[in-house]
Amino acid sequence: MQGLLLEINSKNTDKKIKISPIGIAHGLDGRVFKIDGEKLIKNIQKNDLDIVLNLNHQGGEAYGWFDRNSLELREDGIYASLELTPKGKELVENKAFRYLSPEYYVDDDKNVIHLDAMGLVNQPNLLNKALNKIKSLVKISENKIKKERNIMNEELEELRKLADEAETKAENLEESANQAEENVGKGEDPSTIIEALKKENEELKSKLAELSAKLEEVLNNNEKEQAELNKKRLDSLLQNGLILPNRYQKALNMKGKFLEDYLDVCEKEASIVLGKKEINFTSKRKELNAYEAKVFKQLGIKGDK
Repeated sequence: MQGLLLEINSKNTDKKIKISPIGIAHGLDGRVFKIDGEKLIKNIQKNDLDIVLNLNHQGGEAYGWFDRNSLELREDGIYASLELTPKGKELVENKAFRYLSPEYYVDDDKNVIHLDAMGLVNQPNLLNKALNKIKSLVKISENKIKKERNIMNEELEELRKLADEAETKAENLEESANQAEENVGKGEDPSTIIEALKKENEELKSKLAELSAKLEEVLNNNEKEQAELNKKRLDSLLQNGLILPNRYQKALNMKGKFLEDYLDVCEKEASIVLGKKEINFTSKRKELNAYEAKVFKQLGIKGDK
């Protein structure tokens, strides 16, 4: 049983550095990982990408690269050669950052399938904390949505009441008109009946006007609230690298299933462009895999085949 506390310093960067334990590993945050060293190395090398060293698991600029061809399985874990960028070297030599934190992709049984990146951190397992924070924000958003839905349900209930009242008024008015016609036929004064009908008609018009105004208000509020929720969601996706900036503005004007389908494609595109899964456009790459081909087709991008 091993831990995920991986240290880096200027004295060991010229040697192979441990980037992952093997077997059953425990993170400082309590997570458990099952790591088959041979399978993990095979999956990393199959991807034909060196492992990026980023800062605090935030993606973007690389602070170093672990050579995929240097991966070595030892008794206590997986080791690899690290080439730091000038910025990365400065941070390590000045001891501004001291630890390495692996960014794993795991299946439902906690088996580590891939090592996507290494984070240069001061708090190992920082990614999990960030994810927990995101999950908390999502939960808060969900609670807010539920609350807004409850308010919406109350407003809809009020609309139903108004509609029922208006319908009742209309039925009563029709009955009154029929009764008035019979009474006039029996010799009653029509002026009194007409006044009563006018009053009921005004009440009906008032109810219909109230219903129409309320309905318009609810629809406008709902559309505005939905737009605000979509913007907050898109802001979060943008900040977490799940949508590219040039796709963000277009997504703001979408909604419903069309938006969901669009975001699904955008997330795959972002994962490729931001380095999660790079695509080689040179002749060295003979064909796209099924995943890349699907994304290319949806985005209208022509890749080498």
